[in-house]
Amino acid sequence: MSPKSKQQNELIKVGRKHEISATALKLFAENGFQHTTISAIAKEAGIAKGLLYNYYDSKEALIKEIIISELHQFTNLFDSNNDGILTAEEFEFFIKNTIATLKKNPEHWKLYFAAFLQKDVLQILRHELEAKLMPQYLILIDYYRRKGETNPEAAALLLTATLDGISLNYIHAPDAYPLEALGELILQKFK
Repeated sequence: MSPKSKQQNELIKVGRKHEISATALKLFAENGFQHTTISAIAKEAGIAKGLLYNYYDSKEALIKEIIISELHQFTNLFDSNNDGILTAEEFEFFIKNTIATLKKNPEHWKLYFAAFLQKDVLQILRHELEAKLMPQYLILIDYYRRKGETNPEAAALLLTATLDGISLNYIHAPDAYPLEALGELILQKFK
């Protein structure tokens, strides 16, 4: 058997890291962040505890990477050209892709929300969440202000609360929840 190339080793490392984070997300969602140990994550992932530390410095670093990388997916859909100004086309792109992302893997999002909604997880992530989400919120307020909305802050909050509600309901009952129809209604009402 010939030695693996640098590229093969990198692919193995990326795959292993993904496997660890998926396992951790599942355990955090099922058992809670405080009750999930690094040892349990390593055992469930089928690796030695010491090897896990080659990928993540701590359990806190692991949950941060999981949550922030998922948020990064959504924030990349928002203001796609990163100019700080949300256009109607970018708004539509964001809504349609948010719906598509939810539909693609509802079980993953169920685990994500279960972990994300834990008080101790939110405390760990507070600063990162503010840094990641506040600019998006301000861009959304500006979008509604430019549209002539009388209360752009409330309009932005209503949209985000609606998306959160749709997401939570869909992940609990994907077959019974009309995701595409709701996406179209959001575009009609909020665009």
